[in-house]
Amino acid sequence: MKLTKMRLLVGLGILSIVAVVGALGLTTKPKSETQETQVLSRNAFYNDTYKFGLSYADTTQSTELSDDDVKSNILLRLQQSFGPSFLVTIRSESGLRLPSSMARLDTLDLVVNGALGANRTRYNEYSLESDGAVKLGSREAYEIIFTYKSPSGIRAKQKLILFSPNSDSAVYISMQAEETVFDSVNQNVFDDIVQSITF
Repeated sequence: MKLTKMRLLVGLGILSIVAVVGALGLTTKPKSETQETQVLSRNAFYNDTYKFGLSYADTTQSTELSDDDVKSNILLRLQQSFGPSFLVTIRSESGLRLPSSMARLDTLDLVVNGALGANRTRYNEYSLESDGAVKLGSREAYEIIFTYKSPSGIRAKQKLILFSPNSDSAVYISMQAEETVFDSVNQNVFDDIVQSITF
């Protein structure tokens, strides 16, 4: 009799454990579906002239380009819709084959030298933090990170990535935010955009 009761209790205990595990399994499914939906909520950008594309989270907004922006060869401008503010600007430059040939430099080296020189005079209280070659997939690129004082007096930090889609042109990807929030925005937003670039 005691043995029968013990078997009954053990059996009920196993059923309870199975029921709890089953319930936990059911409650985790909607969470993973939600996470998958969040991953898929992205906007895509592709430039047919320079044959590259990228994607960005739907919390980041693309701003309408003005006529002056288009004349300045700006391809895309992104801003944060909420949270820490930042600005991403992508622009192009063409007609570089001749100056590159005259300087006996490849196109990427030409624009890198130009950017490093121009930044010193363009930005108030400019301070170079790092620069060096990087890869965008299998493509050679160059990254420059620096700080400067904005016209409003705020200390800002910028990451500038340059690559050459062909021997006559270059693309500049400028990503900037206030220095105090840059590292967080860089990790959560900028790196994500850079890693999404395809050719």
